[in-house]
Amino acid sequence: MSDIFNMKSNKDELRRRGFVDDSEVDACVSFTQDELFQKMNSTLASERTEAAIILRKKIDYNNSEYIKYLLDRLAIENALYTRLEICNTLASGNMHTALVMCDYLGQIGKNQHKTVGVPSKKKSFPLQRDIISRTLSRMDKSVFPVLLAQLAIRERDKVSELIDAVGYMAFYNGELATATNFKEIEKLYGQYKDDELILWKIALCCSAFPLPESQRLLDKIERVSTHLSIMEEIHRSMKFIESYL
Repeated sequence: MSDIFNMKSNKDELRRRGFVDDSEVDACVSFTQDELFQKMNSTLASERTEAAIILRKKIDYNNSEYIKYLLDRLAIENALYTRLEICNTLASGNMHTALVMCDYLGQIGKNQHKTVGVPSKKKSFPLQRDIISRTLSRMDKSVFPVLLAQLAIRERDKVSELIDAVGYMAFYNGELATATNFKEIEKLYGQYKDDELILWKIALCCSAFPLPESQRLLDKIERVSTHLSIMEEIHRSMKFIESYL
């Protein structure tokens, strides 16, 4: 009897966190876009998850208001599986979607780096702490030019998170790690060379660009910074670059 009770308890907990199975999602495929957005306001997390999944096939990704609605919902969503599916739906968007998402960089959650953190020990590009940066980096590589362009015009706090998305996408899509694209990272150095957090993010981003230009930029950062974590990040990125050159 206790096993049955535990199974029911575990299932109920998953439901509260927004978990759904395929049959529940299939039952919603006939819903219209407007009906799905109404379902996103359900008091049941599982129903919100269903709507987020089906919207992936029905949402107009060029409609700013629809994208903002999902982002605003994400900002207040507490159910784990629902949050994941909203992010998956946003990540399935296009260049216009990415542009709207950039408005929300650093605005959802409180997990972002505010000061220089501990250098990554991973042999890959570390996962971003900001949920929007993380979602942007999972989008199709066709949105990369949008992300690069936004680096030059966004405010400092958004740039800090956007650098991570650019670096992550370039790291896992090597064809993006070109000298031309890297020039946009170099420009940030000139603008933020007195900002330790941005310098640390730039040093990390350099690991995604195995180029002589990236090495030279790391040398510049090393000459102007004395922060131990930044120095360690520079050396880590140098090792990445040297292994490819």
